Amino acid sequence: MQNLDIPLYIMAALIGVYAVSAVFVILVKRFNLIKRSLAPYIIVASLIFMFLALSSILIVSKTLNPSEDDRRYMQSYQEVDKRFNQILKDSAAFDSIYNYEFKFAKFSNEPIGVKNARGEVDNFAHSFTIGENGFSFALSDKAGEVITDAQIVAQISRVDTNAYDQEINATFGENEYNFDNIKIKSEGRYRVTLRVLTPVASVYLIREIYAR
Repeated sequence: MQNLDIPLYIMAALIGVYAVSAVFVILVKRFNLIKRSLAPYIIVASLIFMFLALSSILIVSKTLNPSEDDRRYMQSYQEVDKRFNQILKDSAAFDSIYNYEFKFAKFSNEPIGVKNARGEVDNFAHSFTIGENGFSFALSDKAGEVITDAQIVAQISRVDTNAYDQEINATFGENEYNFDNIKIKSEGRYRVTLRVLTPVASVYLIREIYAR
């Protein structure tokens, strides 16, 4: 059974809604504030109010905390949470065996700065453009020998939604793994995740770039 990770503010809001509804019903019954014949309708109305309040809270929570749908490791949040220590170990092992390099298009001038949700500025040196894009990935062992038999899949997604995710299999050519036909429809932040599998190691590699 999976654990439900409910933020404290949601729990407090739910308790508040329940308490207000319960107090209202008790007062109605205790002091006969309304006719007895209307009491069942008031109770039903209170339950409906609680349901609507709960729905609104969950919708807001989903909007403010989209991590449950965050597939930055090409897995659900729950799967990543279970395997996160193993993911870190795999990454360290991969780095000890291989050298690698992402090769994206670069902005022609200085890196551009974009404010994030916290008001801080993130600098982006690499870019996608609106339309069709591509990039390459070089992989070699520590002796400089090019790795030609890796299985690599790229996932391209917006950082704020999974609605436009694209998964692309690599093609190998000129000693690099190439990813073509990446279609970008709007400006903004994008996340590129590579799932790299070799005969001796595996890793998830993530880069964030900006499209304009």
